[in-house]
Amino acid sequence: MFPVSFAIPSQVPPTIQCSHGSVSWRLNATVHRPGVFTPKLCTSHEVILVASPSEDSRDDTDNATIERFWGDQMHYILSVSGRVFPIGGNVPITLILLPMAKVKIFGILVRLEERVEYITVSQAARRRDPERRFELLSLQSKDDDTPLLPLPDVVTPAIESTLHSLLKADGDISEFKANLMGPGPWTLHMPLTVPIKYDGMLHFSNKNKRAPIEIIHTLIVVVRVQRSDEVVHLYSKKPEKFDIIMRTPVHILSPLSDAQHTILPRYSESLGASLPAIPCTSFRNPGASRPFPLHEERSAEVDALYERNVIFERLITGQQREDGILPPAYCAAS
Repeated sequence: MFPVSFAIPSQVPPTIQCSHGSVSWRLNATVHRPGVFTPKLCTSHEVILVASPSEDSRDDTDNATIERFWGDQMHYILSVSGRVFPIGGNVPITLILLPMAKVKIFGILVRLEERVEYITVSQAARRRDPERRFELLSLQSKDDDTPLLPLPDVVTPAIESTLHSLLKADGDISEFKANLMGPGPWTLHMPLTVPIKYDGMLHFSNKNKRAPIEIIHTLIVVVRVQRSDEVVHLYSKKPEKFDIIMRTPVHILSPLSDAQHTILPRYSESLGASLPAIPCTSFRNPGASRPFPLHEERSAEVDALYERNVIFERLITGQQREDGILPPAYCAAS
């Protein structure tokens, strides 16, 4: 056994699988043996490289805030806690609507848009896939005459279940509904989740200049509003509704870059101590022939890994040979 370790350059692109292109990596090993007619020993193994930013670049204080006025009708504030989210992770969003007139809200839509662009080596030609949209939240009024906000006296079961999902665990649903029935301000805390779809899976973001594929994500919040003066539509002769669109760029990470897979295991002082098992999960990558397996590691396997790491360290530092014999101690000549 010859232990070998090397650092992967930080500027290399990660493993990517898209419909019209891919980036893959293989680890090749060659053993040169002496002798004229002695062949070399060669082998290769496919590896997966995952881009995982440092903790400093994933600081939770780096929030996205959009604060604007919609004419003289409403003042709205959108706050997104963070800009980097893993696939399957939570996206905390807070939407505050402050009416300055008797406006009515008929819908709130939150979606994630993905744009994939392929670039040739000479960068002379580019190809772009159609934009893909992943819906995170959809709140709609039951008809064109009943607004979503202010909340009507009779709440449909669909809106009732949505209000329970938006309400914090320690909150009062009655007080929450009473605030939404009033003239405002209306505050909505929306703990959303980045979707995981095996049929048309969401890709992670990639802006690496060395990769021939660029993947960009944008978080979009749409609020459908009716003015207080009830401007009539030219053709339908009904009060016209307007869409307020808020956009903010976000960075989506691979599901393999979350804390569950990046934090080192806690080794016990004794190798026989019992350690909690890591749950087994798998995420399918579109275009790949098989999903990414994340095998379950039990306490015995963790102990074996710890023992191998100790042997590896002793081999690298010269404290032990491959056959387990300790090298002789050399002393300085007098």
